[in-house]
Amino acid sequence: MTEEKTFWTLDLSLDLYDCDVDKFNMEDIKEFGKRLGDFLDPDAWTSVQSAKFGEGEELMEGFRLIHESYASLITAHFVNKSRKAYINIHSCQPYKPTDAIELCGDFFGTTRYTCKKNMRD
Repeated sequence: MTEEKTFWTLDLSLDLYDCDVDKFNMEDIKEFGKRLGDFLDPDAWTSVQSAKFGEGEELMEGFRLIHESYASLITAHFVNKSRKAYINIHSCQPYKPTDAIELCGDFFGTTRYTCKKNMRD
C-alpha cells in the first residue's frame, strides 16, 4: 500500500532580474504586496510593511517588504543598483507557482528569473 504524500506549505523563492527600478519605491512595493496577497488569499491579510535599507551603501540600497496573513508570509528585498528583486512566498494556501511568477514578473517588468520550490510536509 502506498501512502499519498500531502504537503503542509509551499515555499517559493523567486529572484527577478533586470527589473523596472522605477517600481522600487514605497508606494509601488506596497501595491505589489497587496496584489500578491490578494492572489494568495483575498481578505486575510494584515498591513503591508515596506521600508528602505542600506542607505548610503550604493550596492546595497533598496527596499524590503513584509506582508503576512494567518496562513501566508511574503517577504522581499528590492535592490536598486542591481535591479534585482528577491521574493519569498510561504503559503499554506494552495497556489500555482507559475501564476505567482507571472504576477511578480509582470509587476516589475521582467521576463528573466530563477526560482526554487520547497514543498514542506
